[in-house]
Amino acid sequence: MIDNREALFFKPVAEGYVFRAPNPWVFGRGRFFLVNEAQKARLLGILTARSPLAVLMMFLASFLIMFGASVAAIVFLAGAGEPGAALFVPMVALVLLSMYVALLFCVRPTALLVQRQLPELTPTDQRITAADRRAAAGKAVWVPGQLMIAASHAILSAMFFLQAMQRAHGNPVSMPDNIADFSAMFAGGCFAFSSICMLIPALKKLTQGRDQATPTETTPKKWQLPAFSLAISILAFGFVLYAGHINAASAQRRQKSIEISQRLAALKERIEKSDIAKRRTSLKSRVAANNARINALIEKFNHPTVKCEPAASSDDPALQQTARACAERARQETRAVQAEIAKNTQEAAALEQEGEALQRDVAGINAEIAAIKADNNANR
Repeated sequence: MIDNREALFFKPVAEGYVFRAPNPWVFGRGRFFLVNEAQKARLLGILTARSPLAVLMMFLASFLIMFGASVAAIVFLAGAGEPGAALFVPMVALVLLSMYVALLFCVRPTALLVQRQLPELTPTDQRITAADRRAAAGKAVWVPGQLMIAASHAILSAMFFLQAMQRAHGNPVSMPDNIADFSAMFAGGCFAFSSICMLIPALKKLTQGRDQATPTETTPKKWQLPAFSLAISILAFGFVLYAGHINAASAQRRQKSIEISQRLAALKERIEKSDIAKRRTSLKSRVAANNARINALIEKFNHPTVKCEPAASSDDPALQQTARACAERARQETRAVQAEIAKNTQEAAALEQEGEALQRDVAGINAEIAAIKADNNANR
């Protein structure tokens, strides 16, 4: 943009120039003087001692310091349970107050220096009207620079809206209840309004083709403020995008950590319920006892306790009856041993199935532990 301070403070008239002295308190009734060429040069040197970029940096620095000192009050109100929407009025008041203090910091030193020159000047009834200032400002608009600043404000607006959406996790309904989200939305709206206010006159002048007051040469000084504003807005937007990505990744890692902790708790409960160690000890002792019983039964089967003498060929009925009775006791003992062996064999099969189930439980737990370890390593 072009430095239009000369057009805003001086208006050519037949007698020389009408000069509007800046008010030390920024706002209020202006004082007008009639000055000649030499007086104009001296006053203009005071008014333009600082470049527009320096003035902008001073304004931003003082505004941020003032607003930063005021944030404590907003944080206190928010901590007291006030919803974000209820803090709209104090927030706007603090923003306006911070802007006024910043303007006062930028304007007052220069205005006081100008005040020292006023006794030598001739007061006049001629005025620089608001229409004159608007016309002077319109003539001094450099359309490319105005468009660049409008674009920078649009980028800043998008940055604040994006930041609010990131903080609200994509839920706009919850924004009024959070002071930080509401502040970001408010700042985004302010920059959007500023961008529109700058864009409309620039586009109007561009479409009408009225840029005669703008120099045709593109000096580096003319590019300073628009380029600086656009660069800062792009860097800020990129930083918010990067910070949002980092925060999203951190939130995802935190959520993954919570899920891993829940899985670990569930696995611990599962291990406690399954009681692997006790089951394994019990199964081992039961298998050993069953094997011992089977071995004992096989030994008993091979060496029965009932032994019958071979019956001699005799016609004695008593001896024959005794031989038949002994053989029957031997068969009963054998059948009893075989039944016990069959029963213990079935129990051995059941124990084997129980052991397989135990092995499956152990394998499942080990697989879950390995999966949790892999997920935990991937989440680091």
